[in-house]
Amino acid sequence: MALDLLIKNGLVVDGTGAEPYRGNVGVKDGRIVAVGDVKESAAKVLDVDGLAVAPGFWDVHTHYDAQLLWDPIATSSSWHGVTTVVMGNCGLTIAPCKPQDQEYIAKMLSRVEGMDLDVLKRTLPWSWESYGEYIDALEPHLGINAAILAGHSTIRRYVMGPESAERTATGAEVDEMKRALHECMDAGAFGFSTGRVITHADGDGNPVGSRVADLSEIYALAGVLRDFERGYVQLAVGPDFNKYSDEGRQRLSELARVSQRTVCINSITQSRQDPSGWRDVLRWMHDLDQEGRTIIALGNVLPRRLQFNLKFTNFFDRYALWQKVLLPDGKEKMKLLGDPGVRSRLRREMEEFDDPFFRQNPLTWDRIALFRGATESSKRFEGKTLVEIGAALGKDPLDAMLDISLEENLETQFIQLTKQDEEVVSTIFRSPHFLLEQSDAGAHVVTEVNTGFPTHVLGYWVRERQVMSLQEAVWRLSGLPAHELGVTGRGEIREGQAADLVVFDPESVGAGEGVFANDLPGGHPRLVQHAKGIVYTMVNGQMTLDHGSYTGAEGGIVLRANTNGASAPA
Repeated sequence: MALDLLIKNGLVVDGTGAEPYRGNVGVKDGRIVAVGDVKESAAKVLDVDGLAVAPGFWDVHTHYDAQLLWDPIATSSSWHGVTTVVMGNCGLTIAPCKPQDQEYIAKMLSRVEGMDLDVLKRTLPWSWESYGEYIDALEPHLGINAAILAGHSTIRRYVMGPESAERTATGAEVDEMKRALHECMDAGAFGFSTGRVITHADGDGNPVGSRVADLSEIYALAGVLRDFERGYVQLAVGPDFNKYSDEGRQRLSELARVSQRTVCINSITQSRQDPSGWRDVLRWMHDLDQEGRTIIALGNVLPRRLQFNLKFTNFFDRYALWQKVLLPDGKEKMKLLGDPGVRSRLRREMEEFDDPFFRQNPLTWDRIALFRGATESSKRFEGKTLVEIGAALGKDPLDAMLDISLEENLETQFIQLTKQDEEVVSTIFRSPHFLLEQSDAGAHVVTEVNTGFPTHVLGYWVRERQVMSLQEAVWRLSGLPAHELGVTGRGEIREGQAADLVVFDPESVGAGEGVFANDLPGGHPRLVQHAKGIVYTMVNGQMTLDHGSYTGAEGGIVLRANTNGASAPA
């Protein structure tokens, strides 16, 4: 048998957690057909002596739903060896969608995902209405695999129209939503996603639909998955599902019970207010697993570096008044930010805000610094916190931030400073049922970029810190997410598996810093993150990236949970 491709002399890290070995990998018709001492001839041979060969990595929390319409390889995730992305998280999808709702959905995504509305409007009008029509339209031009969830807020709009962001649903409307979700699952959706994060608002500043729903509606929709015995529930947790509280954990347990499926939550971190709370969450997850219910969690292996300017941001959306003041464009916003009365109300709102959910991550002026000045007058303050800048100017930190921003046409770039206890972080991400990183790739495009988590894990946590072995890291990036999400036929290097492969240099692999690129449609900016040490990336046997350059291959597919590779998790 002549092979299409032979990768020889590599260090094979097979995605199971087994000890790496030196060997060859043979590929034919998009699948791995031989592993080890492979003798067959091949149309193309890659000698990768000194390099590691691994299954393609997974990014399980992305918002590439619209970006894949113009970017078939989901940059910058694919630069870091990612071959499969999971989209439709947090209840936010672009199907099903009636023609009259397309602009609303685009505005909602723009607000929640921090992307200029003009970028999304350039994709309109969409040619689909149903979920199945969307994935049929998406698939012909993919360079990466996509697994897509069915989003609650979008389904709610599809059924209830404008009132989806205003009121609870009637029993008949919940039944109609269940039918719509059934149709999505029949078409191949990987499950149901919803979100309760209080910062999630639509383009008009109203709560997204999933936040308006009562708990009975969420349980009813999650229960649809029980009928299919496949898929999982993804939840962007909010106050009522707060995993750090007993009541929140009870509600999450109920979600697992009514769906009889795995529930994926974000994210376990160490809280400043409750430094040991993460231990209680891990203990609860373990106990629940013993009862036959599985909660999988995501977290951050990269230090979070949230950037923002006041020209367009959802950074302060936890505060209702801040959200309204920052929503308008141009002169109206600048007038509001310069008004002493408005400033007084903004200051008072921050001082009086006491939400238990956000105590875990409070916004304080000593943790916000001026990152990049837009004019020479503010560059002297780069790297200084707003407390330090305020002291230097003889101003309150809020006034210092707003005055500098107004002087620079709202283009001053600020950054939230975070510190990680690396011992805690490494303990969390090595826990059972824990998936590395919640990248949010495709969202928050001018605020943060975490697409480099796979290369950061391999370069920093494996090579430099030696917190885990190479084989454990690759398993956590490939085999584990495939298993937890119920996918067969991917995530490992063995005969019969899809040939999603990444070849990298263990001695140089790593993630670069986030940098701005004006490469969105219309020349709009976003943060991207380049990779080091990734040599080849293959998707379904096709060479997609060669030394970081896109080849133009379109070998990716939409992973339909009902037809091409998903089964109930073991």
